[in-house]
Amino acid sequence: MTGVKPLGKGLLAVPKIMNAEIPPEPQFKPQFASRGKEVYKIITDCWIVDPNKRPSADDLVTRLGQVCYGECSRVEGAITSMLYSTFGFISCNGRSVVFHTDSVYAGTPGVGDLVCVAPYDGLPNPRAHPVLRIEPAAEDSSTT
Repeated sequence: MTGVKPLGKGLLAVPKIMNAEIPPEPQFKPQFASRGKEVYKIITDCWIVDPNKRPSADDLVTRLGQVCYGECSRVEGAITSMLYSTFGFISCNGRSVVFHTDSVYAGTPGVGDLVCVAPYDGLPNPRAHPVLRIEPAAEDSSTT
């Protein structure tokens, strides 16, 4: 998450591992700080030497699930802008939410497309993943 090996590399890391030396919390980019701190806490809890004090496998599944799949309500919005064909903004309930095109399902997004998202905290704007395009209903051809 940070690109830095927490205990160094090679043989220099072995004494730190053997002594269960917990590395200091890394500096996260602002948009990753919230999730990064949660993951760091999970990692340091797993680093506890006494196995009776470490989290159970069930506890880890629950905690990691909360980090990866937050309790966000889904809302509808519309794509208001696209930048560099890689990211853009969605208007959701009066808020501007950032998304990356890799997070979009059901085709390439475009300005004006309706989408369903679950915004989560991010700086300076909330983030959205996944982004589900809402296909317009097909017109009924039986009416004239």
